[in-house]
Amino acid sequence: MNKFVGAFALICRDAADQSQFLTCWNERTHQLEFVAAERLEGETYRDSLLRELGWTLRVDANRQLVISHAPRIHLNCPVEISCGTPPTFYVIEFYLGFPFGRSGADAIAANPNVAWLSPEELHSGQAADGRTFSPVQRLLVSQAGLIPSLARG
Repeated sequence: MNKFVGAFALICRDAADQSQFLTCWNERTHQLEFVAAERLEGETYRDSLLRELGWTLRVDANRQLVISHAPRIHLNCPVEISCGTPPTFYVIEFYLGFPFGRSGADAIAANPNVAWLSPEELHSGQAADGRTFSPVQRLLVSQAGLIPSLARG
């Protein structure tokens, strides 16, 4: 069984009476995804996530983002997306965060790979522009119950 040990960033902002969540376009998988970091030996989950946020978003994660110091939830579960493929076992910590100040918001806005999705778009698995949101991440966040419309399943 494959295994992923790491952290996910649930970066949010308020827009038009609802929260939106930051996703990034992944050229390899051709889908939108939350920023996720595989934990390397000697790293904490949070440190791995700060490293990946800086690299993926092209920001100084310690100065342009506020990331919770403690995870919102720790999840251990197998995920099988299609029949006939072996499941992957996920050990994940979810961290909440938001852009810090004008500098953080501007740095994120300058990144063409960023898309802010509503809970409804995450729930449906599709952004308003037609791009797909990761079915694996959708399932994991749904199981964690961290985004109200996704907790419905």
